[in-house]
Amino acid sequence: MPKNGCLTIRIRRSKSWSNGQCPGTAVSLVDNGSGISQESLTKIFDPFFTTKQDVGNGLGLWITHDIVTRHGGSIRARSNARPGASGTIFTTFLPHHEENIREGNIRAGV
Repeated sequence: MPKNGCLTIRIRRSKSWSNGQCPGTAVSLVDNGSGISQESLTKIFDPFFTTKQDVGNGLGLWITHDIVTRHGGSIRARSNARPGASGTIFTTFLPHHEENIREGNIRAGV
């Protein structure tokens, strides 16, 4: 993001994107950075994919995707690299597991 950029975090109750039945939580990270090209966007969850030559190793989003899917969730990314309207949105859905609700780790109906 540029200096003085804006990052917004949104957390809300949601239902599974795949079937609309499973209750869970959606977390969105929205920025007004330079955006990700459509060509790169199709590769961002691939291991070792990076657009940064001097930092990172391209494993962060791959690992994140793996952790989220292992917990029955999903992650999506949308981006616009058009000058004046650029930015990126990552949204992660994580299901509420019944054992967590029963044990009080997640308040039902929240």
